[in-house]
Amino acid sequence: GKRLCCSSESGEVSEDDDGIASTSRRKSRRIRLCRELSDLVPPFLQLKTLQDLMATAPNSQTMNPRQHVAYLSETTALRLTHTYAQEFAQTSRDYV
Repeated sequence: GKRLCCSSESGEVSEDDDGIASTSRRKSRRIRLCRELSDLVPPFLQLKTLQDLMATAPNSQTMNPRQHVAYLSETTALRLTHTYAQEFAQTSRDYV
């Protein structure tokens, strides 16, 4: 969901990790991104946290799979795949 500003041919974007506490002093990871990859991200795309997804009522229009990308930490994803494998797979198909 990250895009470069319109004048740059390449640059770095941060990879936000919702699993890290806001009080943590750990630096966010930086990823090199070129213009061609940045242009593949539609401008209307919005990142939503797992908490946003969980707070949404079933069949609600608040979270739209065509407009939103749900993200979560790797640790949370592993825990969910072990605990709720079928539900996690269906949600991944809907929001990825």
